[in-house]
Amino acid sequence: MDLPVRGDGALILGELEAGDRLAAWSDGETVDLVDGFQGGYMVTPAVALPGDSVSCATVRLEASVDGNSLGAGVFAGSFQASFDGGSVSQAFPALLGFDADSLVGGALTLTAIAYTEEWRSEPDTRTVVLGAPN
Repeated sequence: MDLPVRGDGALILGELEAGDRLAAWSDGETVDLVDGFQGGYMVTPAVALPGDSVSCATVRLEASVDGNSLGAGVFAGSFQASFDGGSVSQAFPALLGFDADSLVGGALTLTAIAYTEEWRSEPDTRTVVLGAPN
């Protein structure tokens, strides 16, 4: 992806809390699986872009569990201005599998990058532990 880096390039990977606030994920923290609407189990990450407000960008997520690649998903994301500056995306449904027992306790490595036709962010990679479905 040969695009100029936006601003300071930062992208923050985490999940939405009440009030559309992003709680950044830290390496090693537990992130609970979510029961999917088609019988699978997923996580629902979101991203934040500090700096100038953005209304739309494409977000690419690459996932692996315990070193086994699950591939990548590309999402057209709508963003809204964040109360503390910058922009926060919607949550993205990232399907991980259909057997919760094989996922719980596993190490999920997720890499996110956001881009438009004019700029890209630097990628953010987090490795979290998968918790039981909520």
